[in-house]
Amino acid sequence: MSQQKVEEKKEQKLNMKKTVKRRKTGARIAAIIGIIAAVFIAGWLIYSARSQYISYRKSNPKTYTVDLSDLASFSLDNK
Repeated sequence: MSQQKVEEKKEQKLNMKKTVKRRKTGARIAAIIGIIAAVFIAGWLIYSARSQYISYRKSNPKTYTVDLSDLASFSLDNK
């Protein structure tokens, strides 16, 4: 091996802790950003679905029609 390669290997060994620390830090930051993005997307989906549901309920309310005309002619005195 040439002297230059030997020097590079020594330098890599000396900087190994720093390199590993940088990689771990980068992985943690990527994980945190991923979690934040996932929470944001999930929140947006929930908000969107809820707003669509509310607008549907407002445009299509439940209404019931009761015909009470038969009760007007009903009496309890008929035996």
